[in-house]
Amino acid sequence: MVIFDNPEGRGFTIGQPEDIGLVKHPRTKEYVNPTFPDGVSLPQEQFTDPRQAIAKWITSHPYFAEATVNRIWNDFFGRGIVDPVDDFRSTNPPSHPELLTALASEFKSNGYDLKHLIKLIVSSRTYQLSSIPNDTNRHDKLNYSHFQVKTLDPEVFLDALSDVTGVSDEIFMDTTKGHVAIGTRAVDLKDWDMQHSRFMELHGRYNRQGRKNPSSPSLPQALHSFAGETFIQKISQKGGNLDKMLTSGLNNNEIIEEFFLTALSRFPSDDERHTLATMVEESPNKEELLQDFVWALINTREFAHNH
Repeated sequence: MVIFDNPEGRGFTIGQPEDIGLVKHPRTKEYVNPTFPDGVSLPQEQFTDPRQAIAKWITSHPYFAEATVNRIWNDFFGRGIVDPVDDFRSTNPPSHPELLTALASEFKSNGYDLKHLIKLIVSSRTYQLSSIPNDTNRHDKLNYSHFQVKTLDPEVFLDALSDVTGVSDEIFMDTTKGHVAIGTRAVDLKDWDMQHSRFMELHGRYNRQGRKNPSSPSLPQALHSFAGETFIQKISQKGGNLDKMLTSGLNNNEIIEEFFLTALSRFPSDDERHTLATMVEESPNKEELLQDFVWALINTREFAHNH
C-alpha cells in the first residue's frame, strides 16, 4: 500500500509485492510484472513507482501530443481538428493536418505545458475572430473562418449564474466527504467523479472519460431552467442581487440597467429599456415581474453562449 504520495510522484511503499501494486495471476497465483501496452515488461528496479515509467511511455508515443492538443482545440472551438476527438484513424483524417502537426510539435518542445498551449491558442487570430459571419463564410463549419458560437461549459455557466444573481451558496455533494464547502466555485472542483451537482449532470459536466452528456440543449435542461432549483432559488433568494436592489430603493430603470451590465456587460438598448420598464410599471407584482426578467436574461443566447 502506498502510504505517502509526494508532489514529485514518487510513492513510499512498504514490505510486500502487493504494496507496490503488483497483482497475482488468478490461475497461476504468481505475481505479474507490470507490462506496457506494447508488451515490454517494466524493469524490476522501477517497480517502486511504475507510474513514472508509464507516464514516460505515454508521452513518448507519437499520438500523445496530437491527441492532447486536439482535445484542447476542441474545448475552445467546439470541434476538434480530428473530429470526433477520440477517433484517430486513417479513414478519419484531420481537417488541417499541418495545424495539428505544428501544435503537437510546439506542445512537445515546451515540455507538454498545457498553459503554454492554451496561451498559444487563445492568442491566435483564429480564436479571436468574430462570431458574426458574413456572406462569404456564413455556412462554413470546417475552416474556422469565424468563431462558432457554443454553449458555455456547465461549470462556467453555473458560476456565471451565481455571479449574476449574487447567490453563491451552491451545494456540491462529495460521495466520500459529504458537502463541499459552501461557496466553492464550480470551476474549482477537482474530483469530478466524486463531487456531484444536479445542474452539471444535466448540462454535461466532465468526468474522467470526458464530457458525460452532449452540450447541445436537451429536454431535461429546458425543464430545469423552467422549474429547477438552480434558477428559481438563485433568482428569488433573499439577500441575492435582486432582493438587495429592491430593498435599496433603486428605480426600475436602474435595476434593469444593473442586470444588463452584470449579465451581458452592456447597457440595454432604447427598445429593450422602454419595453422592460413599461412591463414592470404595468405589472401588479413588481418583484415577480423582475424575477421573470432576470430569468429571461440568464436564459438568453447572449448570456448562456460563448461568442
